[in-house]
Amino acid sequence: MPYEVHGSREIVGAMLALFIGAIFAGYILPPSISSIFNANTTGWSTGTAALWLVIGIVIVIAVVVLFLRTTGLI
Repeated sequence: MPYEVHGSREIVGAMLALFIGAIFAGYILPPSISSIFNANTTGWSTGTAALWLVIGIVIVIAVVVLFLRTTGLI
């Protein structure tokens, strides 16, 4: 079979972990990302300021991958 069949307890546990993780991420990520984007970068070089904006996107991708790995979806 190309995929693994899980029991109902494992599926419910994975969905519950994903739901609780999404709630925590919904409360924690927006303020932290907005503070990253609102940082004062006027004294920084253009390369450093451009890299600073990418950090928020990397954080969001890392959190999504972490949740997917925790629940066993990837």
